[in-house]
Amino acid sequence: INSINPNDIISVSVLRDAAAASIYGVQASNGVIVIETRRGKSGKPTFTFRNTFAFDSKPDFDYMRYLDTKEFIDLQRDMVSTGGDDRYFYSDYNPIDQVTSILFDLKDGLIDNKLAEEKIGAIASYNNLAEYKRLFYRRRLVNNINFDISGGTEKSTYLIGVNHIGERAQKVGTDNKKTILNVANTYKFNKNISFDFKGIYSNNRIKNGTTPDYSD
Repeated sequence: INSINPNDIISVSVLRDAAAASIYGVQASNGVIVIETRRGKSGKPTFTFRNTFAFDSKPDFDYMRYLDTKEFIDLQRDMVSTGGDDRYFYSDYNPIDQVTSILFDLKDGLIDNKLAEEKIGAIASYNNLAEYKRLFYRRRLVNNINFDISGGTEKSTYLIGVNHIGERAQKVGTDNKKTILNVANTYKFNKNISFDFKGIYSNNRIKNGTTPDYSD
């Protein structure tokens, strides 16, 4: 299905049970989806071009109700003051963050309260969620280009089409490109016998960026 140009689809129908088995065999007894695609029509060559462009805004994290920087710092204060966090919980494999380190220094008497609050206040002014959204997300853009030519005579018809979809995903560094080339030819030997040819070439290029989880 992914190799079918959506612009070429005329109809989609579902055959079930005996109707499907009688045409496509026992393996189709659970049902068959039949997709009818366009064919060339006799007459002068006809050119068709369509270009659609769509966009989507950056994801909205507000509905997820993440803690902002100040709220998270308040949580860290509670963890340190109640003994729920301590220096020995951290190592080279589990490094300590700046705020927790400052709170430990204050608790151990290495710095006074004024200096601790100045350092924490500077960190609290930083909007981490907004920066995360700016660095790793962007507006999604999709460009869909479709071009085909069709025509023929009473005995032979043809259709040649190209469909290209380029997507710039919401996550920075993630891009998808898909190109489909399809050829359809029908040749009528007589009113009872005809030869139908359908060829499809599909090329997908997917580039996945690396976006860390916000919790990281």
